[in-house]
Amino acid sequence: MHFKIKAGQDRQSNFELLRILAIFAITWFHIMAHSVTYQLSTSPITDLLRGPSFSKRLLLYQTVNTFGTTSNAIFILIAGYFLINASKINLTKQIVKIFSQLLFGICFITLSVFAVYFFQNELNNIDVVSKLSNILNMNQSGRIYGSVTLLNINSFCWYLGYYICIIIIAELFLNKWLNKASQSQFLLLVMCMGSLITFCFFINLFNGLSSEHILRLFTGVFFYTTGGYIRKYNPFKNIKAIVFIALIAITYMFLFVSFYNHTMSNIRKFEIGINENFAQSMLGIDNNSILVIIVSISVFELFRRINIGSIKIINFISSATLMIYIIQDYEFVRSFYRMVDWLSLLNNSPLKTLLVLAIFSCLVFLSGFVIYLLYRLAFEIIKKSGKKMVRSADLQD
Repeated sequence: MHFKIKAGQDRQSNFELLRILAIFAITWFHIMAHSVTYQLSTSPITDLLRGPSFSKRLLLYQTVNTFGTTSNAIFILIAGYFLINASKINLTKQIVKIFSQLLFGICFITLSVFAVYFFQNELNNIDVVSKLSNILNMNQSGRIYGSVTLLNINSFCWYLGYYICIIIIAELFLNKWLNKASQSQFLLLVMCMGSLITFCFFINLFNGLSSEHILRLFTGVFFYTTGGYIRKYNPFKNIKAIVFIALIAITYMFLFVSFYNHTMSNIRKFEIGINENFAQSMLGIDNNSILVIIVSISVFELFRRINIGSIKIINFISSATLMIYIIQDYEFVRSFYRMVDWLSLLNNSPLKTLLVLAIFSCLVFLSGFVIYLLYRLAFEIIKKSGKKMVRSADLQD
């Protein structure tokens, strides 16, 4: 049984490369979100890592903390860029593709949890596993692997439902209106939506009417519309790439300054007795943050300008990003993230921290890619079996 590498033959590989980069960035973010943030809130108050001197090193994690929302925005920008001119979006294909991979992924993870617990003694005695655990500074004792069942299929991967909602809105009315609108009307819509997700009054209005989910959905539609506007009108054609690089650098500079101000404020409150204890914390980055808007659009525009044609192997690897996204944030996978003492690791060696992060993300990427290959193999088997059943039924008739 084999299948051809045909996924995305006509795709532009610069965007597929951007998808691959974005999924690595999301993995880094989830490692931080589900381990470092937890360790910051639960480590002993007397621990040196909670002291002000550790804040400078924590800037590394603060940077990674922006990768999740920024990468989510990039995926929506790509969707808007390529779907804006579609006369009809095949919703059935989109939903079946996403749900089938989600179902296959959670079944695989559920069986993996069973296998790890059932064969845990044998796994602990494998030399390669022990060496890898030592390299990654993973705790060898008291391991607890997060449980996953089929009941979890509606509990994780919120982004998939978010993405489908945006595509449904695009198919029902957004694409039709945008393709009839003039350039000035299109731009006005982008600007108005950008204002609605940026200014405090509108944000509070959204949250007061319902919850942050409406604001998040509206933000997604904004990025979809922006991606479509870039496709149709190329508004940045006269702006040099160095400007976007500078924008990214300046934006992160202000993030670092904001983090410094935030940390010094916490220290001052501790010193004058407003807060009983000094606690390290990182700034949250919302989906509608101005940082996310600037960085995601700048990165998108930089990759849009790369002209590498269509490279089959890059396109095929990129086709696995959905499965990688699905598997990298389950509680089972999170439990491996939490086995590492990230705070001590960062305190001792920021360079080794980056190395461990890179190894973790590569392992997750490789695991997701292998699961995707198995998914494709199962899909081919089911498809061929279905064709045989149809032929047999035709012969009987």
